[in-house]
Amino acid sequence: MADNPDQDAPAPAPAAEWVARDTLHGWPRNPRKNDAAVPVVADSIRRFGFGSPMVARREDKTILAGHTRAAACDLLAERWGKASSRERQTWHPDAVRVATQAEVVVRFVDLDEHDGQLFALADNKTAERSAWDDDLLAAVVADLDAAGSDLLDGTGFDEADIKRILGEDEPEAGGATGTDPGEGRYKEQYGVIVVCKDEAEQERVYEQLKGEGFECKVVVT
Repeated sequence: MADNPDQDAPAPAPAAEWVARDTLHGWPRNPRKNDAAVPVVADSIRRFGFGSPMVARREDKTILAGHTRAAACDLLAERWGKASSRERQTWHPDAVRVATQAEVVVRFVDLDEHDGQLFALADNKTAERSAWDDDLLAAVVADLDAAGSDLLDGTGFDEADIKRILGEDEPEAGGATGTDPGEGRYKEQYGVIVVCKDEAEQERVYEQLKGEGFECKVVVT
């Protein structure tokens, strides 16, 4: 009986795996500013789980893609300590594992230092080449809205985005700009703008207000 040539072959490395968060470290020269996106990504992981693994060099465990996700996982650990038992029951199991076991999902790649840095740049730059198909986006959002889905929690969209996508922020057909839109055309909203000195303070204020039950939006002007 012939030997199976693959019998003694090593098992292939997993495409992604759970590892301790503290075994990974960020690229010190990462040129992307991610602070404003961290709370939004944390919301996404809390609701949907770890849909996309981080990418790190196998040799030295440097994060190449996923700096925002790494910071979001750190934030989830802080939020878990402040969350009520009822809130914790709504968390995706991945988010619970992140918060309670300090583990994250990562894909290790065998790239040298220079190629690793180029990959990190390419990961961010190539994303800038994408654009929305506005018609398809509107159709998908409309279907989800009709089904009663929460379009805001963890998606990165805010109310203004949804209204714009669905065309609800446009004047009525044939109406001139500045004319009376009619009673009930707009819903009154009240808010307070807090001016922060930097992104770190913006994140702190966002977390504080959200923890107190306020609906908050992150904006940059």
